[in-house]
Amino acid sequence: MSRDSVLGLDGGGSKTVLALASRDGSIAALHRGPGLDPHDNPEWRDDLAGMVRAIEPQARDLRRAVLGLSCHTEAKVVSEAQTAWVDGLFAVPSHVLNDVHVAFEGRWTGAPACWPWPGRGPWPGRAMSGGFTGGSAAGAT
Repeated sequence: MSRDSVLGLDGGGSKTVLALASRDGSIAALHRGPGLDPHDNPEWRDDLAGMVRAIEPQARDLRRAVLGLSCHTEAKVVSEAQTAWVDGLFAVPSHVLNDVHVAFEGRWTGAPACWPWPGRGPWPGRAMSGGFTGGSAAGAT
């Protein structure tokens, strides 16, 4: 395992997948667990901590953690609770995003794509590292 491993987690409403990868892309650990939606799973904190503990033996060289969590950025109080909990789990820099954002960027970074925009229909644009650059509802950028 490279000395520069990163933890990535996609914690949606129905399931969670956690992966520990080295700089060269090899997977050192893969763990699946229950969804981490705080509205549907009151045990989300314990479930998340348990998944992190499960990969600790392989994570000695962890340098960063990036987590996509259900409901993050949708309600301030939820986002603050998630960020505080994640910050307490890791001794390395961590970053929390919305789970849909993580899944979208993981699949479409740099490619033309379409973001589902509730109430407005599809929003064409381009997925970019760190965010989505949208066009208009009428056409892609």
